Amino acid sequence: MGLGPRPEGDADKALKKFLVHGEKLFCSIAAFNRAMMLASPPPFGLAENVIFAPMEKAEQMPDLVMFIVNAEQACRLIQLATYWDGVSPKTEMIGSACHMAVAYPLVSGEINVTFLDWTARRTKPYKPDELIVTVPYHRLPGIVEAIDLCTAGTAKLEIPPEFRQALAEE
Repeated sequence: MGLGPRPEGDADKALKKFLVHGEKLFCSIAAFNRAMMLASPPPFGLAENVIFAPMEKAEQMPDLVMFIVNAEQACRLIQLATYWDGVSPKTEMIGSACHMAVAYPLVSGEINVTFLDWTARRTKPYKPDELIVTVPYHRLPGIVEAIDLCTAGTAKLEIPPEFRQALAEE
């Protein structure tokens, strides 16, 4: 899940060897180490359990909401999330699927978009066009409130006459 310490000693060496020589996800141990050094640290000590449930069946308030979406749906979610402040999410794109979809959003409080990692795509039933957008729960009310106000939601596109005229003149 990316929620605990990274392996050490022989387990660390075995993991690096597997990712470089077995799965061939990195060209060298140096490239793997660089990726790990640039990644956010795991969120140690947050909880003893992780619960995954559909929102309507969740028995407690979640920390994160994960959306399995296509590219257009991801675009709409990100636009709705930036509607109020215009601040782009600071995404983290390298690492395991669980790190990018769970650990990084927990540590950073940022919305994250992940294409997943190649191993997750090969071993899980993800469709080729699916990706995950993870939203920290505290960001969800702003997204919901923006739906009626933003054309990425349900707001009607309105083109002012002066803008139409300016486009026609170009």
